[in-house]
Amino acid sequence: MGRMKITIVSVFVLLLTGCNTDDLDTIISTGGSGIINNGTTGSTVYSSDLDDFTIDFDTSTLSEEETIQTDATAEDYDDYVENTEFKNIFTVTYSNGAVSVSPAEDADFTFTTNGAHLTVNATKKAEFILTGSASDGSFKIYSDSKFEVQLNGLTLTNPQGAAINSQSKKRMFLDVANGTTNSLCDGASYVTVDEEDMKGTIFSEGQIAVSGTGSLNITAKGKNGIASDQYIRVRKNTNIQITSSGTNGVKANDAIIIDGGVMNISVSAAGGKGLTTDGYFEQNGGRVTAITTGGVDTSDSSDPSGCAGVKADSIFTLNGGELNLKSSGQGGKGVSCDQQLYVNGGTFNVITSGAKYGSSSGMGNMPGGWGNFSTSSSNSVSPKGLKADGNLYINGGNVNVKCTGGEGSEGIESKKVISITGGVIQASCYDDCINASSSMSISGGYIYAFASNNDGVDSNGTLTISGGVLFASGATAPEEGIDCDNNTFAVTGGTFVGIGGATSSPTTSKCSQPSIIYTGSGSTGNLLSLDKNDGTNVFVIEVPRSYNQMTILMSSPDIAKGNGYVLSKATSVSGGNTFHNLTIGASDVTKSSTLKSYSISSMLTK
Repeated sequence: MGRMKITIVSVFVLLLTGCNTDDLDTIISTGGSGIINNGTTGSTVYSSDLDDFTIDFDTSTLSEEETIQTDATAEDYDDYVENTEFKNIFTVTYSNGAVSVSPAEDADFTFTTNGAHLTVNATKKAEFILTGSASDGSFKIYSDSKFEVQLNGLTLTNPQGAAINSQSKKRMFLDVANGTTNSLCDGASYVTVDEEDMKGTIFSEGQIAVSGTGSLNITAKGKNGIASDQYIRVRKNTNIQITSSGTNGVKANDAIIIDGGVMNISVSAAGGKGLTTDGYFEQNGGRVTAITTGGVDTSDSSDPSGCAGVKADSIFTLNGGELNLKSSGQGGKGVSCDQQLYVNGGTFNVITSGAKYGSSSGMGNMPGGWGNFSTSSSNSVSPKGLKADGNLYINGGNVNVKCTGGEGSEGIESKKVISITGGVIQASCYDDCINASSSMSISGGYIYAFASNNDGVDSNGTLTISGGVLFASGATAPEEGIDCDNNTFAVTGGTFVGIGGATSSPTTSKCSQPSIIYTGSGSTGNLLSLDKNDGTNVFVIEVPRSYNQMTILMSSPDIAKGNGYVLSKATSVSGGNTFHNLTIGASDVTKSSTLKSYSISSMLTK
């Protein structure tokens, strides 16, 4: 709709100073990974719409350069198998009904077999090379020292529990041998030993450090795909595929750390999580895709739980790489974080399409542009893109969120503070695109927020805009492009347009950059041009939907007290730099009529 499409290179190269145009190609057009698809390659995304934005599995490998940690004082030094010497090496060969170990005897190691089930008791460090195939077998180990399990062309199913089961609190190096394909599967029900945990197809009481460029395929029928009672680290150049109908894809008590590699996780269990940790989640590289399709887990009727791509009970951090999360079940979330959530870099793609589960008590959304009142109910689960109970910080990277499930489908939500200092954020949501309970500050970045039935940007507390570029579109009255209820709204910088049925007004005593409010009507694709009296263009707005009552809040560093400005209808625009429905500094605008002339003498002109 609206103007002709403009290629990314010409549109963004000047506007997004400091941003990599290759990253923008990945966000907005068909990318090299094939994860994002917005239709025509190299074209801008218009209006609502990230409509064609999709997330799918991509099993292609990544070519990643990895530097082996050699600093013995580094926190991750011990997670590199290259830093440990194994003088004891055993080859374990599986066949249906049998398993053999070579060499068979050693004073420091005891091997017990039961058909194709092997139990190892180890008192020293050792490497175990697992190969062969068995439909009823397992590898179980008790060890006083750290050890390596190398998967070297292994196909192993344990109908009664874990395929790989470490009952040692020592570190397990899980190496997937180069050039091999390995498949592991657990049972739908587990036969457990008293006082022993067994929580997944691959389970360890200790840390798990995954490496190797071979392919690892995991099927989890009873419990998790990979589980550790401590932490899990995944290194670069790994390739892991997990299909879980049991509980979750990856589960760790202390932390999940993704340094690189490719991980595709499909979870169909009710309330299942792609990756979940009682501690923190950190991704520094690689490509992780988690798709959940299950509904709400109601086994605890007082605390129903929806699915999530990533669940972190502590801190969530994305520093780099690509994280793709899609949830289609009721109440499904992209990320659910109980403490702080940080996006510092990388590409973050989230889609939720499930509806809200249950109903909330409380006042909910009030008419007249009053904003969102807090609701609470232990029997409801709302779909969210990024949800943090603590503060939420976006300092860089590319964030793309689409939430289409109806009421409660918010894109980026914090129960406390949202701070945006950089990055490119694009959100298209049924409910609020960006919502903070306590306060919100925007000092940088490029933000597009299109809410089909609520506010584009909504702070239930204070709001400060001091930098960046923002285009926020809310629904018709009483919804707003930019909403902060009746709280303090400070404008000290930045270029922004909020368009909706209504708007919050900046608090003039807290502003150092003037803002303008225009009220009228508009139709989809209408162009409105704001220019200085000398004809210099400030920006051109493309109206993203039809409004009988349209309210536009706009501000720019080019709007200054003592100057005059003209708002006009326009029929065409060229030049300048375009970010969605906003073109800044157009070189040529064809105008059809004048709507309003402004003489700026205060911090807010209506």
